[in-house]
Amino acid sequence: MARINLLPWRERQRKERTQAFVIALGTAFMAAIAVTYSAHVLLRTQIGVQHVRNQRLRSEIGLLDAQVREMSQIDTQRRQLMTRMRIIDSLSRSRLDVVRMFAELVELVPADVHLTAVTQTAHRLHFEGIARTPAGVSEFSHNIDSARWLRKSSLAGVERKTGPVHGTAFVIDAEQVSTP
Repeated sequence: MARINLLPWRERQRKERTQAFVIALGTAFMAAIAVTYSAHVLLRTQIGVQHVRNQRLRSEIGLLDAQVREMSQIDTQRRQLMTRMRIIDSLSRSRLDVVRMFAELVELVPADVHLTAVTQTAHRLHFEGIARTPAGVSEFSHNIDSARWLRKSSLAGVERKTGPVHGTAFVIDAEQVSTP
């Protein structure tokens, strides 16, 4: 048999394979670097875009916070105005109540009763006076109980007066009812 030396051919093939492997490895390395760089650039671009979005959102949130503060101030002003309106309405109604009270008080006081003081505290009325007889005090108390705008009369004190002024001094408290 003829002896054929296949060693140089195999060695050359091994070198070609090694060279192809090194080229493939270099190409893969370059491709990996290119992909990594591209991903880095893409991510940096997306981060920049997100920073712009975040900044815009911060500015919008700042505007909304300012609007919320303004709305809170407006709400506070609205509540203050509503309170003032209620006070004005209450004063307007109470003004009419005072006129009505004095107009009707004339009808409640019996002929033999003389009032010396009428005091109002919130919704309580305090009557002080002198009656010629104890029956006049009783009649006045009964008239208070039957009035539409007064209730819960209570006799706080009765004292028999002698001297220049004869009669029965009395103190009656009553609760005022606000009617529309």
